[in-house]
Amino acid sequence: MAGKGAGKRANVKRAQQKQALKKATKARLKFEASLPKVSEDDLVAFQLQHFGDDTAPENWFIDKETAVQGPPLDDDLGSYEDGIQRTLTDEQIAIFRRTELWQMKQEQKLEREDDEDERAKRAMSPVSDVSSLEDDLLAYATVKRRIHLSPPKQLARRLSSNSRSDTTVSSAARKRPREEEVPYDQRHKRKWEAYVGHVDPEHGSLTQRRMAREQDDQQAEPVDLNY
Repeated sequence: MAGKGAGKRANVKRAQQKQALKKATKARLKFEASLPKVSEDDLVAFQLQHFGDDTAPENWFIDKETAVQGPPLDDDLGSYEDGIQRTLTDEQIAIFRRTELWQMKQEQKLEREDDEDERAKRAMSPVSDVSSLEDDLLAYATVKRRIHLSPPKQLARRLSSNSRSDTTVSSAARKRPREEEVPYDQRHKRKWEAYVGHVDPEHGSLTQRRMAREQDDQQAEPVDLNY
């Protein structure tokens, strides 16, 4: 059943294609029939009326093969070694070669003149024999090499800050004496400690914290309690 349905659909499709082709052919024929008919006599009359007889071509119409392939080539020139038919005579080839050689010589002459002008400009420069372009290239190469050899900015900043901090700490450590080696009386006392010592010379330096610490250090005598 499935095979019969597929065959029926294929037949219907082919019939539709045939009908479409017939309609297209009929429309094309109708369009060609509506076009004006122009004969060679009509073209000759138009040519004589507007341009005269001197410009009339020998053949008005050509066949399709001639229009596609072009006019037949002359076999008198012969063929090349690979079998391709020649289209140029020896005289024409010689003319083309002379023209190419002349163009090459002109280009070489212009290049020599440009080189001489460039050398003259370099000689007139009092600063250096190197052109400005070469100076720019050298400067760019130098800067690029410096950038390549130098560390990144963040790393350089980190290294510089670390080195500065290390030198600061080391110098401060060398300059500052150790607190253990300096007696208490020779140290720079705080302002409040000097003020308290001036007000109360006997117990001025004894703060509440120090007094509590001394009381903790005192050994109390044992007391016997009789119950």
